Amino acid sequence: VGHLFQLPNFNPFSDGAIVYMELSKDLNETQLKIESTGGKIRMPKTLISPGKGYWDLFLDTVGNKFALHSVE
Repeated sequence: VGHLFQLPNFNPFSDGAIVYMELSKDLNETQLKIESTGGKIRMPKTLISPGKGYWDLFLDTVGNKFALHSVE
């Protein structure tokens, strides 16, 4: 469980650390939701290597960088 929140002195940052999260389902469905709600896919679903799964990279609606991982 985690939380995302914004404070007045915190600014979105697309060139900093990547928040990396594990998904239990396929990234394709999640990527559609990201784009439909205003996020921007920076790297589409990409195979890491056989057996290691997939990942993608996106910016949220205010410019924070995230990566998602799934085994499917």
